[in-house]
Amino acid sequence: MYPKSKEEKFIKYFDERVRWPVEGCPLLEIKMPDEIHNEWLQWADKYREYKDHELAFLKEHLNKGDNSYQISVFGSDLEKSWNYSFMIKLGEYYIHKLKGYSFRKLRRCINVRSNMGENDTYDFWINYAYKGDSNPAHEHAGNIASVQYIKNVQDNPTYLLWEEKQINYEPEDGYIIMFPNTMTHWVDEKITEEERITGSVNLVFEDFNT
Repeated sequence: MYPKSKEEKFIKYFDERVRWPVEGCPLLEIKMPDEIHNEWLQWADKYREYKDHELAFLKEHLNKGDNSYQISVFGSDLEKSWNYSFMIKLGEYYIHKLKGYSFRKLRRCINVRSNMGENDTYDFWINYAYKGDSNPAHEHAGNIASVQYIKNVQDNPTYLLWEEKQINYEPEDGYIIMFPNTMTHWVDEKITEEERITGSVNLVFEDFNT
């Protein structure tokens, strides 16, 4: 349980930074704090060691995406990161705004989706995309999906479907979007040469009212 003063602090922090780009749509946008963006950039460089290795397929995070390579961030990196805590708190804020639940009640109700015993334990991964790569229309596992725009993302919009309406989201480096896991979204084939790096995080919401 949060003390009331701490709940107000969390709400104020995110209220001042979050934007809802489409009126009435559960699509959240926030600019990453520098510490969060820098961690993603550091991970993107660090995990090239695995991406470029002849055994890269052993560490690959496989899903519907057709990026050149995807890899989950290791638990040992997540546990000491700002990112892990930031995403959980952002998820709490997201449910708070959509459902009206207090932060105090949401304590320990939001978690990063995990696959214990698998090589990609956490749904907290990096996407490396190159010319010819694409992300066909898909949804995410868990309850809350998010995309982290890390580097060189301006050349490809993210398209999302909401109530049969197409949203064309024009990303910028250093931003995050969050949306329901059932919201269909996609990225068209990349036609530019420059490497595009994004991240994705799936959160699970254990609703205490069900």
